Amino acid sequence: MLNLNVILLLSLIDKMKYRKYLTILIPFIAVLFIVLISSKDNSNTREKEDNTEEISVPDSFLALEFVENPETVEGRIAELTTTTRLPGDENGESVETGDSLKVFYRGWEAQTGVVFDESFNHDIYTYGFPFIAGKGVIQGWSEGVIGMKEGEVRRVYIPSSLAYDFDPTSPLNGKDLIFDIELISIDKAL
Repeated sequence: MLNLNVILLLSLIDKMKYRKYLTILIPFIAVLFIVLISSKDNSNTREKEDNTEEISVPDSFLALEFVENPETVEGRIAELTTTTRLPGDENGESVETGDSLKVFYRGWEAQTGVVFDESFNHDIYTYGFPFIAGKGVIQGWSEGVIGMKEGEVRRVYIPSSLAYDFDPTSPLNGKDLIFDIELISIDKAL
């Protein structure tokens, strides 16, 4: 395409009466053409750079941990219990009811080890699953996150009575659950 344009331009100039201006006109057109092409290339590069900007995801212990065989328990979980898998910021604030939290999580059935959900399977939770401690989540979560500190990874053992027993249509109704919860951030309640 470029060569065709140059040939057409030269044939037009050849037909012009003012051939004496060719020595000035051709270099001027060539410089103008080069400037236009290079500015177009730069704008395309800038657009590509803007479109390929990577989203940085916070480092996550749970995201990096490969879980082939999640822990299972024999029998039923009688009461809510927690264990700390990775301590958080020991000088940080602890979660209280009403605090806004962002967490990563992985949940599985306690007796079978079948993982039923994890925050990493949801694009909308790239920066963590947001919720308010004590609201909008199962009671086992509301109680299980109390006292956590930023950066902490806690395993929460939840009896079915504090999980989905309230919902007879849930496939998790009647099942004890285990969650690993990693606290990414706390916004203290006012």
